[in-house]
Amino acid sequence: MSATGTGKTLVSIRTADELGARLVLFVVPTLDLAVQTALAWRRDGHSEHMVIVSSLDASGHDDLVAARVMSTTDPHALGGLMSVVGEGDDQIPALTVICTYDSLNKIEETQNTGYAVPPFDLAIMDEAHRIADEGAIHPVVPAPAHTPHPPSTSPTAPDAAPPTPARGNG
Repeated sequence: MSATGTGKTLVSIRTADELGARLVLFVVPTLDLAVQTALAWRRDGHSEHMVIVSSLDASGHDDLVAARVMSTTDPHALGGLMSVVGEGDDQIPALTVICTYDSLNKIEETQNTGYAVPPFDLAIMDEAHRIADEGAIHPVVPAPAHTPHPPSTSPTAPDAAPPTPARGNG
């Protein structure tokens, strides 16, 4: 756990790089942090497809448009995009999905779109301490292959119960 401004996003980017994660979910509590996170990934040289899942309309933000960051609230569009991540000639090599906690249900809804939506290779929960009272990070996030510690900005209570692992889809 680190204080605000100490580079947690950069550590998360390096973790995704080290793991070779192709399909990354980065969950944040606010729209401002969604924008900051997307731009941080771009500044770090990440050019993969990137979509923000929230009420934010990226087309209304010149910096996101210039950085080629999309946005959606449509589970079908997101499911279609997630389903084509891979190494084939007709696939996209990587996708980073940045989502607010309030929009995590859209991730769950991709499972009911008819697309073969794969699990995330890596899920990063920024400021996860904000949802610690819920007992789990979120029950709808498909279990990633790698789950590092959340990049929280404050320590968790010593008597807090450990988080319940997210349920997988298969």
